[in-house]
Amino acid sequence: MGPSPFFAEARDMAKLNLSRNHLTGFIPAEFGNLRSIMDMRLDHNNLSGDVISLMNSPSLTILNVSYNNLVGEIPMNDNSSRFSQDSFVGNPRLCGYWLNSPCGNSHLTERVTISKAAILGIALGALVILLMILVAACRPQNSNPFVDGSFGKPAVYYSPPKLVILHMNMARPTCLRGYHEDD
Repeated sequence: MGPSPFFAEARDMAKLNLSRNHLTGFIPAEFGNLRSIMDMRLDHNNLSGDVISLMNSPSLTILNVSYNNLVGEIPMNDNSSRFSQDSFVGNPRLCGYWLNSPCGNSHLTERVTISKAAILGIALGALVILLMILVAACRPQNSNPFVDGSFGKPAVYYSPPKLVILHMNMARPTCLRGYHEDD
């Protein structure tokens, strides 16, 4: 879509609807010079560039540029607050405070980097814990007693604690009267 002499002469136009016309290219700068325009619909095309020139039109109350390839920041001013957020839907590269979409990719990139770092830290921590368990399980069990005693006192020998598991059949009564093995 290129500049047209028609739009230079149509300064008193109140309504412009070019929706669904498969238009490509930048939005013509002449659209920003339409002083009386109140309703501009450019949605569902393949327009590119920014919408800054349109935002400065004081009479424009309805603007729909949704589903195009527009880029840039929607400025935070009185003009932009007149339009609904739906006016800009389908333009993922438009951003701005008013759209609740911060400009720049730094926040998204930072979140991804933090997430990757967290995953890497958790994986390394788990690997260290696993290695510690394997070393403890594979270490030879030498039962060198520890001696604690002073000169003139009897020596006390300490050994590492041992796990004792009792089976319930070990406590089975065997010498009670009337007890039979097949009961």
